[in-house]
Amino acid sequence: MDLISEINSADIRDFDQAIDFKYYFQNKLVSLWFSHSITTQDFMYYLTLMYEKIMDQLILHRLSSFEICVIGFGKIGSKEINFSSDIDVCFVFKAREDEEKVIREVRNFLRETNQIKGGRFIWRLDLDLRPGGRASPVAVSDSFFSWYYLNLGKIDDRYSLLRARPFAGRKEIGERVLKEIEPFVFRKYLDFSVIERLKEIKILISRHIRSEDSGFDVKYSKGGIREIEFVVFANQLMFGGKDLRFREKSTTKILEILEKEFIKKSYGISLKDCYIFLRELESLVQLNEEYRFNITEKDIPRILEFYGIGYDQFSQKLNEVRSIVSDVFRETFEVEEPEYKIITESSSDEDIEHYLSSLNYKDVKSASGIIKDLLRRTSFLKERQRVFMYDQDISESISPERIISYIVWHCSKVKNSDSALSYISSFLHSVGRRRGIYTMLFKNENLLKTLLELMSRSRFFSNFLIRHPESIDTIFLSGKREILPEDENKFWERVKNLPTESVLDEIRRQKKEKILITVLDDISMKLDIFDVSHRITAIYDFVVRQTVSLTAKDKIGLDSPPADLDIPYVVIAIGKYGSEEAIYGSDADILLSFYDGEDFERWIKFSQRFLNFLVSKTNEGEGLQVDMRLRPSGRAGPIALSQKAFSSFYLETQNIWEIFPLLKARVVFDGYGKYSDFLNDLKNKAFGRFEFDRIKKQMLEIREKSQKHLSRKEENGDQYLNIKYCDGGLYDFELIVFFSQIKEKIFYKTFKQALGEISSRLGLVEAYKTLRRIEKFIKIRSDVPLEDVWVPENPKDKFWEEIEASEKISYDDFLRSSKIIHGAFKEFI
Repeated sequence: MDLISEINSADIRDFDQAIDFKYYFQNKLVSLWFSHSITTQDFMYYLTLMYEKIMDQLILHRLSSFEICVIGFGKIGSKEINFSSDIDVCFVFKAREDEEKVIREVRNFLRETNQIKGGRFIWRLDLDLRPGGRASPVAVSDSFFSWYYLNLGKIDDRYSLLRARPFAGRKEIGERVLKEIEPFVFRKYLDFSVIERLKEIKILISRHIRSEDSGFDVKYSKGGIREIEFVVFANQLMFGGKDLRFREKSTTKILEILEKEFIKKSYGISLKDCYIFLRELESLVQLNEEYRFNITEKDIPRILEFYGIGYDQFSQKLNEVRSIVSDVFRETFEVEEPEYKIITESSSDEDIEHYLSSLNYKDVKSASGIIKDLLRRTSFLKERQRVFMYDQDISESISPERIISYIVWHCSKVKNSDSALSYISSFLHSVGRRRGIYTMLFKNENLLKTLLELMSRSRFFSNFLIRHPESIDTIFLSGKREILPEDENKFWERVKNLPTESVLDEIRRQKKEKILITVLDDISMKLDIFDVSHRITAIYDFVVRQTVSLTAKDKIGLDSPPADLDIPYVVIAIGKYGSEEAIYGSDADILLSFYDGEDFERWIKFSQRFLNFLVSKTNEGEGLQVDMRLRPSGRAGPIALSQKAFSSFYLETQNIWEIFPLLKARVVFDGYGKYSDFLNDLKNKAFGRFEFDRIKKQMLEIREKSQKHLSRKEENGDQYLNIKYCDGGLYDFELIVFFSQIKEKIFYKTFKQALGEISSRLGLVEAYKTLRRIEKFIKIRSDVPLEDVWVPENPKDKFWEEIEASEKISYDDFLRSSKIIHGAFKEFI
């Protein structure tokens, strides 16, 4: 009979049978393990199954009259019980049960099963990890279990719940309540407060072991089991909200994931093998004396016999394992801090300003005011919370003075320290009372440096993060995130059963995360302008197409991803979005249409709902900034047109400028897949109605008016040029491409394709890229509307110094590029 069958066939009705079965089966497992007939992982797994069987059988025979479940924490939860582990449990019963009676019977159950008889015992049940700890009754209702964690749960409770699973009794009760509290355990966003808390606990525990004169403590000493468990806990709590793999109960499986994807340094022994080695030593020590963790001289012969090696080999391996574990723990939890002065609320204005001046702040009075305000607003961090964990009475608090002083010091190291301090202050104001973000900034120096460097250079980035402070986790993990949105089909499959508001949240989350990653890559890696536009366009397309699917589900009951959605509906992108030239802050200019023969009212209502979903703001942020002013008949026209009405407008209008949006028109969603051909044919017919010279004349008149009113301005005595409307600006370049498309009738190509072909043929690629890079730099630097992109005519202006340092573009480069475009414009036109 195999071991599992032997466990399953056991009939345990009372304490005596339970204790007999435990010692028989445990001794058998120890013999098999010590002779290496089963692995250490198998040894822990079978021991766990043994305790599960005993608990389940005793519950069946002693508490069967109640709907009750036993939830296991710690090693019983992870199925990694060792020879002498405590068994951390919580008894949970249905709220409709007679509470007093249940508690009384559970007390009797504990009294009977915890007794020692002839030096033998079944287990050491520990109930301290139940909700409320020792202040709560020995059994709690399912409703109290969920309510407690969702309303009163602390960080330390989250650690204990990582391994929680129902293992005896009515398991469905435990499965339900644990599912209910998942949002408490695994947060939607990264929570770096877990790192600080685990580090505090480890330090407090370590104080009880001041030396290793009495032998290496395999659990608590440096490089011991507790350090590797804390590494696992921290990563589970940080990443488990988004990566379901980190909700795994098994420590060894989490270690495999960490070593494969998250731990950069390569070691001679895997983390998993380090953990198993330490757990083996723990069991070998406890074979001599249960509930002991330090290795003494009397343990050495048994250890050497188990491994079949000499003392020197064992010492070498132990030291190597401890070094690896300690190294990983240190990298996870510890950050070297720079030297800086602590600023407190009692510091005088004079002292603060003198210190700021020594750090090379320019406006020391404003900076001093910001610091004082930050100290006042972060005073809540001084609040202390007292909890019990691992038999330690631990108080937790964060010093606002240290955190703010740390930030002030780091701000002084970036180029524009005053701006960085101003923006980080606004960011912290939007953070509110989220302690985890303060801890993250304090404990991740490289992240803080990156954040301040970006804030000192980009108002767009700063404003984005101020609006979405939770996106700071994207910055921390940007190197591990995909640059483009999730696969359409996979995304829809993941969200289709969620409520409408939740689906909108998920779409917004994809949008803001991918735009932020693009900004980070752009600033750090200097992305090509075409790469930026490609990414932004892909993000917009994802948002539009998924919003169509959501609207179809909401309005007409169709549940399909965009590619499989068979509806007579079309979304067309125009403007920069249509030509795939969108950058940060670009509007999503769109037109809406539906196929002929369809119910007009139905698709108008569909369009209204679609636009509402597309632009609405949710907890995860804004939708797209949609502009439909260029639709047929402008704001006075219907928001969606039938195919026939769409065609009629462009074939009947006499205003040349009204048909120009067609040149950049691109189908983003088409339920029937026929609209692109229709659109190309319409372009041919619409522009074919006019003589080319008439088209050119009207558009040149519009250009002349734009240049007269929009190309130049004076401000504080300085002259500025608008890079869109000046001679040789982006508008001149657009007209070259427009006129080439019309004259050569290449409407079957997208504007992007035509742009690439024509600019290459005329030698305008680099000149065009230079102007687009200037436009992008101004947007990132100043976060101005894209129509408001002005450059100073003075080559000595600080602007040109900044853009040359950042983008390697000089004033001469700008003049040369605009002259090349203007020359091509005059020659072509």
